[in-house]
Amino acid sequence: MNTMMLRAALVSLTALSSGLLLAPTPATAQVGQASLRGTITAPADNPVVEVTAVEIATGLRRPVPAETGGAYNFASLRAGTYRLEIKQRSGTRNSDAFTLRVGQVAGLDLDLSAAAAPAAPAGTAEAPAGGTAETGDEIVVTGNRIRSLAGGQVGSVISSRLIEQLPQNNRNFLAFADLAPGVRFIEDASGASRIQGGGQDSRTVNVFIDGVSQKDYVLKNGITGQDSSPGNPFPQLGIGEYQVLSSNYKAEFDQVSSVAITAVTKSGTNQFHGEGFYDFTNQNLRDRRPSEIFPTVISKVDTSNKQFGAALGGPIIKDKAHFFATYEGKRISSPYDVRPENGYPISSIPQQYQANFGTFAQRFKEDLYFGKIDIVPTDNDLIELSGKYRNESGLQNATGINAASTSTLNKVVDKRGLLRWQHTGEKWINDARVSYEDVVFSPRPSTDGITQFFQATQRIGTGTQRTDLLRAGAGGNFQTKGQRGWTVQDDFTFTGLQGHTFKVGAKAKWVKLNTLEQNLTNPQYTYDVNAIPGVAFNDALPYKLEFGAPGASGSPSVRSNNFQIGFYAQDDWDVTSHLTLNLGLRWDYERTPAYLDYATAPEIVAAVSPANYTNLRGADYDITDYISTGNNRKAFKGAWQPRLGFTYRFDEAGRFSLFGGYGRRTIATSSTSSSRRSARARTRCARSTSSATTRSTPACRARPASPGTQSI
Repeated sequence: MNTMMLRAALVSLTALSSGLLLAPTPATAQVGQASLRGTITAPADNPVVEVTAVEIATGLRRPVPAETGGAYNFASLRAGTYRLEIKQRSGTRNSDAFTLRVGQVAGLDLDLSAAAAPAAPAGTAEAPAGGTAETGDEIVVTGNRIRSLAGGQVGSVISSRLIEQLPQNNRNFLAFADLAPGVRFIEDASGASRIQGGGQDSRTVNVFIDGVSQKDYVLKNGITGQDSSPGNPFPQLGIGEYQVLSSNYKAEFDQVSSVAITAVTKSGTNQFHGEGFYDFTNQNLRDRRPSEIFPTVISKVDTSNKQFGAALGGPIIKDKAHFFATYEGKRISSPYDVRPENGYPISSIPQQYQANFGTFAQRFKEDLYFGKIDIVPTDNDLIELSGKYRNESGLQNATGINAASTSTLNKVVDKRGLLRWQHTGEKWINDARVSYEDVVFSPRPSTDGITQFFQATQRIGTGTQRTDLLRAGAGGNFQTKGQRGWTVQDDFTFTGLQGHTFKVGAKAKWVKLNTLEQNLTNPQYTYDVNAIPGVAFNDALPYKLEFGAPGASGSPSVRSNNFQIGFYAQDDWDVTSHLTLNLGLRWDYERTPAYLDYATAPEIVAAVSPANYTNLRGADYDITDYISTGNNRKAFKGAWQPRLGFTYRFDEAGRFSLFGGYGRRTIATSSTSSSRRSARARTRCARSTSSATTRSTPACRARPASPGTQSI
């Protein structure tokens, strides 16, 4: 999927007291990081020689040399609260505290050459009237002089304060993403959620946690583990803050064409800190459901929703090593109703089936764990090791005609690990990551056997209406889908040319994809209850039988290696103090042998030949263009993606700006579509019944198992 966008606007950047930063967002530093640059003016006889950013909570120090004239550039910092140590030829000064948000590129200019003003206390929020700096051991006040070097990106920053204080009912940290323009967080009646934006579906979204993509390559939700699940992708207690970008994101963002979300996780600090929560809801805390009011008022059905968790972080070695760990759990029991369609009276259905109707409970259980250790062996190095484990299960159904026996046993297991090493040189930063993922989605029928599907055909005037009454017996959802593999990525930033921040990066991924889908392993008999004259309810003679079985053309299971590689280069160029250009180019390549090497089965080729389908003769297309020989599919190599942006700030603080951008994004569709083109078939048998003569004619045929296949 290719997406191109050209966008320009005149906007005002507003910071709300709640912590939401509205579009345009700052030009992003390395994915998930912040950056700070500016100029510190000092007396000619006492120039600035070095500037050090000190993270107050952890003691993390990042020194950079000052250029001639006092220019400095921190190209990659963790989101957090910092102070600056300004080392001059004679003496050192310290700034007060200031906060950098995730993905923010901030500018801060200070003047140490002005005459000293009265000292200001630490943490002062406003700068002195003249914008002067303090001398000696006194505090250099930054105040409101931090400005945004916006890069034309459209989105919002969701701060930790927003996450903690805004109300929500599912503790999914992504629920606040729809605060960003053009983004929707959608939750259905079962609690399953998804994110959409830009008029595209969820497959075009990508979420980065600590710079690592959470992309799902098999299912269609865009994020691993989120397909038809009310679970959460990550413990909310473990998220520090995140940035939502809906347009004009830069070249470092891959596998996304609508919404890019980059989140940073919490880390331990030099002080021990813990927190916990418990949320509880039951039937006494909700309103009545429609089925508890109509046709008669009945007692509320038991309902339970429990969410609980705890987090703890602190020092291992002060200023050198810290830990953070969190757990969140979810236990849900929610009701659903089984009833015929169109108000069909249950009393008209035989007594032996009436027990299938009524209100029943579906259950869900989720356990989420996250742990992180960070080590700072030197002022130039940061090492992080983190891991996530997600385990969820449940019994799933929904209001409708499906009896409780047809429910699905859901199962999701998501394991991830990350090792990161960031090394800072005098004028460069290298950020290397190695990550592992193992995700399995494996729903199963809660009951095996046969399935009975009852329908009623009723005459209305000269036409007929078919009403679905009940599906009972065995379930039909049998799948195993997942991905497992390694990712190696490296981002290199060079700041040696004043006014420029050059970034180049590469990512390679080796992942094994697995898709097994056998949704008719339990045979389904379909009955028209009015098919036989004189019989009040026909449950003896089905008019259709469907079952799934591997055909001669292949296996229902598709396994394939998948290789991905991508490169990007970009430059954030401060042309003037008012104008910033963002120039980037990206290229991606992907190879999936199960798709590229697939050969259409001979019996399928014969089935769609002009000899069998006469309408192909003289058609304005060639059917052979849609038949794979195993050699005629090629991996796409033209995924060149320019990403360009600009921002012109009308005032020094950047509150009013004109911004615009142009970008091309290429994203592969999920591998489920590719796997459905594989060589697998099922045998479908149908028995047609004539209601006038009660004469039945059996018919069996083999056909591809994948309705909706895009090519064969």
